[in-house]
Amino acid sequence: MAKASVELTRELQDSIRRCLSQGAVLQQHRVKLETKPKKFEDRVLALTSWRLHLFPLKVPAKVESSFNVLEIRAFNTLSQNQILVETERGTVSMRLPSAESVDQVTRHVSSALSKVCPGPG
Repeated sequence: MAKASVELTRELQDSIRRCLSQGAVLQQHRVKLETKPKKFEDRVLALTSWRLHLFPLKVPAKVESSFNVLEIRAFNTLSQNQILVETERGTVSMRLPSAESVDQVTRHVSSALSKVCPGPG
């Protein structure tokens, strides 16, 4: 598993792993989810092989929303630390703690998609 954000408590990280199954969680990032225009709330973005899950910062962990990488219609980087993910069900805007976190999430989604739809060569 990639290094989880230092802001996430061990108890919350473990609760998320138990919720999604022990070996399934590849990355966890604390994010600020845009719930209304210009209003952001703290969440945890957990990445598994094929899905992105959003959790509130509460123990025990319960999935608030989730979507498969194949549901993604558009994946845009809005700024150095903000991404916008458009799915079949709606749009999700998240601010991540750093540009490195944005890069990790982007690489994870790209890697998952390339396994399903490999490019030439």
